[in-house]
Amino acid sequence: MANREFSSVAGRVEAIAPQVPRPTVIEHVRLAARMACEKTLAWRYVPETSLLLPGVYEYAFDVPTTSEVETVFGFSMNNKPLALINLDVAIARYPQWANLFSGEDAETLWSETPGGYLGATEYNESQFNEGSDFVLPDSIVAEGSRPEAVTVVSPQRYIVLPLPDAEETYTARMWLALKPLRTATEMDEQAFNELEDLIVWGALESLLAMPNKPWTNPDFSVHYGQKFREGYFEKRRRANIGHVRGPMSVRSVAWI
Repeated sequence: MANREFSSVAGRVEAIAPQVPRPTVIEHVRLAARMACEKTLAWRYVPETSLLLPGVYEYAFDVPTTSEVETVFGFSMNNKPLALINLDVAIARYPQWANLFSGEDAETLWSETPGGYLGATEYNESQFNEGSDFVLPDSIVAEGSRPEAVTVVSPQRYIVLPLPDAEETYTARMWLALKPLRTATEMDEQAFNELEDLIVWGALESLLAMPNKPWTNPDFSVHYGQKFREGYFEKRRRANIGHVRGPMSVRSVAWI
């Protein structure tokens, strides 16, 4: 997936506010890009499928290193959707929450695997390789069952509840909306291209509103702020409707 640097639109911003230092321009472009992604949810991303591990309830989102998750559109497990719930609903619905490995320690995790001990070379090198002899103790998934729901605890991590058991292999797939990190210097090229005008307008709005600067211009700030808001409403509307149009047909219903 190709990326595009925030500095690539610096010239457009500087054409309106030529006195702004380049680092300041790029900082405001980054902030505008984050806000544009938050408002429009236009940066869509579908990671590769992943496995839910027995006894493990918390996972990191597999997203580009310069991004974080804004919204989870959907989450499926073995091709069936899981419920997306807020944290307060998750706490109320699963008051016992979930304990990693059902509360057992790492030594117990390896206790039934033959031929060694925790930290032995064979575990460090071959545990996740083909032909591993790892044996999962029943106590590790004693509190587990088939996962039913997903809740997001941070832009980087999510939790599945209840704790996954070992009765079958659970394959997860998710649909996400992303935004760039505050430290990012670039973002996905296609999303950037789609949001370029919004990003420029948002950067100009915040730059021109800075007080007591040679480039301060409240009237222009209001102007570009209005363009930014009109633009993201249109992008969000387009995202909600979609880009596909189908034929419309009418079928008469016979009277009985």
